[in-house]
Amino acid sequence: MHITKALLYTPNKGVYEDTPKSKHSERVVNIPDDMVKLLKLYKIEQSKQRLSMGDQ
Repeated sequence: MHITKALLYTPNKGVYEDTPKSKHSERVVNIPDDMVKLLKLYKIEQSKQRLSMGDQ
């Protein structure tokens, strides 16, 4: 998993996405193969649900 973005919060903006504070904050995190498979299955299920919802 490549970490290239950070979620931040300020009272004015709420939660928003930005780049990490430094180049050292960008990194690769190893995750188990089983987790990769699970995330892919979740992505498929999420896509099916999105299609069934239409424009809602």
